[in-house]
Amino acid sequence: MAPRGLRKRREIRSPEATVQHLRNHGFKEGDGEWAPGCFAAFKVLVSIRLASAVWNGIADCDETYNYWEPAHFLIYGFGFQTWEYSPEYALRSYAYVALHAFPGLCYAWLIQWNPMLVFFFLRCVLGFACALCEVYFYSGIKERFGARCGRMTLGLLLSSAGMFHAATAFLPSSFSMYLTMLAMGAWFNGLYELAVVSVAISALLGWPFAAILGIPIAVDVLLRKQLIWRFTKASVISLLVILAPMTNLDSYMYGKLVIASWNIIKYNVLGSGSELYGVEPLSFYVLNGFLNMNIAFLAALVALPIVTFERTFQGPKKDTQALPVWLALMGMYLWILIFFSQPHKEERFLFPIYPLICLAASMTVESALNLASDLINRHLSDFKTIKVKAVEGIKWFPVAFLLVSTLLSVSRVAAVYKGYHGALEVYMEMGELARGERAEKNVVDLSAERNTTLCLGKEWHRFPSSFFLPSRKWRVEFLHSEFRGLLPKHYEAGINATSIIPTGMNDRNQEEESRYVDESACDLIIDYDPSGDDDCGSAREPCYSRDLSTWIKLHSAPFLDAPKSSKLFRSFYVPYLSDRKCTFGSYDLLGRRINKRRSS
Repeated sequence: MAPRGLRKRREIRSPEATVQHLRNHGFKEGDGEWAPGCFAAFKVLVSIRLASAVWNGIADCDETYNYWEPAHFLIYGFGFQTWEYSPEYALRSYAYVALHAFPGLCYAWLIQWNPMLVFFFLRCVLGFACALCEVYFYSGIKERFGARCGRMTLGLLLSSAGMFHAATAFLPSSFSMYLTMLAMGAWFNGLYELAVVSVAISALLGWPFAAILGIPIAVDVLLRKQLIWRFTKASVISLLVILAPMTNLDSYMYGKLVIASWNIIKYNVLGSGSELYGVEPLSFYVLNGFLNMNIAFLAALVALPIVTFERTFQGPKKDTQALPVWLALMGMYLWILIFFSQPHKEERFLFPIYPLICLAASMTVESALNLASDLINRHLSDFKTIKVKAVEGIKWFPVAFLLVSTLLSVSRVAAVYKGYHGALEVYMEMGELARGERAEKNVVDLSAERNTTLCLGKEWHRFPSSFFLPSRKWRVEFLHSEFRGLLPKHYEAGINATSIIPTGMNDRNQEEESRYVDESACDLIIDYDPSGDDDCGSAREPCYSRDLSTWIKLHSAPFLDAPKSSKLFRSFYVPYLSDRKCTFGSYDLLGRRINKRRSS
């Protein structure tokens, strides 16, 4: 043992240093609770978001054709164009696409030109950006609502299936989700200019309807705090810094003056064009909310009445400057009120409020816990032993809530992956065929240097994008199917391709026969073969997989046969039971036999 005089003295911190030390390690003054520090939270969040980037499929064909395909065109010079990108309508912003394509272009130039690697790199960038916004949102919740609420919100962000799927989707609704978290985090931290700018970026560059989520911030800044000049300054700066260059770029790409955000509002609100793409009942959002956010969605719906009752029961809080709960939850309820009432419904339309659902559910859990504690303290004060056990017992309620939510979310993610990942797997297989890493007998030459036509029939909507084509000489074409709407077409060639008004486009979702090729023009076909030996297909949708005289199966992957599977066990994966209750078909990559060579 070292002599007494040489022993290292224990560091003695000042009270201020002690407070800062506790803050750095996740403690928040006031509620005596611990919550993970921001750096620790980020490490866990980014790990899960990168897993999402690799494991997620593309659930919405709108993501492929309206965002991945234009991004592929900007990077590689070819891809599919939808009617929304026709200069005649100009509903979509190239500025938004370019913002996402730029990192991919840098990666392609500096590291690896392989389009599929660029695709997954861009997804990782999206996941990283989402994790950063989530951490800031989490820090704001801790600051405004306490460590306990922040801790539960973080747990729900980490575990929810909805966040897992939305985090790496290349969609304006996901982009608006990121910016909503950034805006709310800034608002909760008192950085009002940053909150206003974040909402402006979300609405102008991303999705115009996301401005709804900025209404509570405007109410707080303008009416409660009366910071009119600060709000006005931030709004004007946003218009100059965001809308001006965005309009300039879009006008250059379209060859005329274009304000894309106004065009999409005009089409969907004033023209009611979205109803052409299907209408759904109210139950659609209720079901999707539960599938993706499970019990957190149900808890979020009742957050305001439960929190209000708890505050009334316990009496008003001492901090009169605190942000009212009704105002913090206003954005979520406004979104639900507006979008649930619209005839046209899409799962992605709920993405921007997923983080708010996590926050609202956390408030419900915390208020329920407070109410239970008060009831125990009031009615069991004479039974100390029972009271102590009851108080200790209810402390496990948040843990149980989070555990159930996590199990349901993991089950949902596993069910979606197991049921539908076969499509992405088949497309990834094409690279090996083009590189000659697999020798296939009796199949036409599929080398990357040969002009190859890949045809899509009824599976056109599961095409993950041209990023999965092994070569510029591969081309995707469409075959007839039972879908009778308007399919996209290839961009025109040339430097001014985006400003050329393409032929055969309309804004009424009317079918164009010019989109289709004959089967004889195809070297490869992607086809889905349902389970069973029953009759398959129709005149417009023959089962190519069963025509073994013309086609050879180059690769097959299991794919959920939804109509023949249990609704419960195809929605949530339960080991053993889901395997028994779900039926799978075959997702096939078919190659033309040499003796059935296509006609020239």
